[in-house]
Amino acid sequence: AGIYLNNTQTSGGNDKWGIYNYASALHFRNVTDGNNTLLLDGSNNATFGGGLTVQGSSLIVDGSNPQIQFHVGSADDWRIQMDDTSKEIDFIYNGGTKATLSNTGNFSVIGNLNATTLDNLDSTQFLRSDANDTTSGSLTVQGSGGVTVYDRMYWQVSSSDIAKVQA
Repeated sequence: AGIYLNNTQTSGGNDKWGIYNYASALHFRNVTDGNNTLLLDGSNNATFGGGLTVQGSSLIVDGSNPQIQFHVGSADDWRIQMDDTSKEIDFIYNGGTKATLSNTGNFSVIGNLNATTLDNLDSTQFLRSDANDTTSGSLTVQGSGGVTVYDRMYWQVSSSDIAKVQA
């Protein structure tokens, strides 16, 4: 039993749409091709057989640990989920959290993030302050602070020491 629009439930008529209850679910179905356009199941889940367009100012996802999932085929590829306790938003790929947006606005990436540029400068263009490093250009220190040497300083030409200051 159901409601059928544009005719009766037969395959030979001008049947277009049907609304009926089957297996504890409400089906809105294109009767001609048999595809569900909207399925509301007994657990209050809605399945759309096509795209979902939200016209208005917002899409509200409510419930315990609400989430939006992105699938290609049957794979659970990407999911955006809010944690009920921390109120953080997790960006999850194939079951593993990749990034988190905290309720204070901090964004953290989990995993191997290896940024090779900073303000479009390659990472090899910076001198390290926590390791031995070499510069091929001139290093100029300006101001009244000078340079503090804690152990020793060498001046070399072609790998030969020409002067050394040692504390």
